Amino acid sequence: MEFLMMLESWDRERLTKRFWSGEISNNQFTNEVCNCLLATFTKRMQLHEPDLPSFDPDNCLGYFDNLFTFKNAISKKDSEFNRVLRRAENVQELVDDIFDDWGKLRLITNAYSGALAKRWTKRTVPKRKKILLDAWPGMNPAHRPDFEVIRRDLKGPAHRDALLIPYINLEDLSSEKNLLEFMHSRTKVHPEYFAFSDSLTFKTAVKMDAVKPAAQYFQVMLLTGQKSRDTYGKLKSIDITEVENIVWTGYAFQLAQGIVILETQQRLYRFLLRCAEHLLHDIDISQVVNNADTTDRKERSSLTNTIISEPAEWQSVSKMNSQASYRLPQPFSLDSLQRLAGAERDAAEDVFWALHEDPGFFQEQVASLVQQNMEPCRRAFGEGEPTAQMQA
Repeated sequence: MEFLMMLESWDRERLTKRFWSGEISNNQFTNEVCNCLLATFTKRMQLHEPDLPSFDPDNCLGYFDNLFTFKNAISKKDSEFNRVLRRAENVQELVDDIFDDWGKLRLITNAYSGALAKRWTKRTVPKRKKILLDAWPGMNPAHRPDFEVIRRDLKGPAHRDALLIPYINLEDLSSEKNLLEFMHSRTKVHPEYFAFSDSLTFKTAVKMDAVKPAAQYFQVMLLTGQKSRDTYGKLKSIDITEVENIVWTGYAFQLAQGIVILETQQRLYRFLLRCAEHLLHDIDISQVVNNADTTDRKERSSLTNTIISEPAEWQSVSKMNSQASYRLPQPFSLDSLQRLAGAERDAAEDVFWALHEDPGFFQEQVASLVQQNMEPCRRAFGEGEPTAQMQA
């Protein structure tokens, strides 16, 4: 029964139905289950090794011979799965770096937020770009470099940064607000709050061969909701049948994806810390831990009140989207969804009553539908022009 639950849902239902209907015997049922298991595991392994031979139920011995030959071939090279396992050994180092840089950056922004805001806004754009390049050498120069990579169909690890972190670019970060908002949002909450948003570009990077995923169906990485060094990035062994549900809900991440998230966060916090150190180059920030409660007390809220505050004028959707990557991820709001659905319902009700009470509006809507669906109307009215027949 345990092996039966490891099958895909459609295979499980099909075999169970055939067995209880008497179409196949016990021995045939067992053979079918084994064949389906081999086919399922082979399919999932092929996600990591595309050259793995496909399972042929009519030639089991030949399949295992090919599999043995394939295993000997891949044992001579360093596979991506083994590289991911070696990177997983350094998970605790990544977590320690993230927590150390986040904690230090949090104290710096709390103590010197006013100085950071003033010094950044007073600098010219070329000087801002110099600070950014010193903190992140080789930063992409243009807005949304991932669009250019996808448009030109450029593939390979050389475009990893452009696809995984497209918001790290000179054009956007050299503006007056974006870097300060980025620094404010990343220090305001725990790194686990950004785990899911930092994973949204992973699939695109995989599709463009910038990141090579390694299929690992028996371990996941815990990030969301984990707020301590001991639990953040912890690996958890689970049943193979639970992997897809757990990963889909965002509760955990597959091993390769989780490592990419940790590496991304490590680079982001190190980058922000270097920017802060460049801006405060003449201040001894080594004593910020001891002086965090007294230093720059009057200007502590300057970053939030004067730079991060929302403008009075209406912002365009494109501008809001360009700044979304530097702000806190917005949680799902059921109240907003209900208000949106209520507004759509009220609009539909207004249209319904207008169709019922206003003949002119009714004629305009029908004429618009006819123009949008000319061919179906021709078939309904014949060879003549439907608009002319309706007016007649």
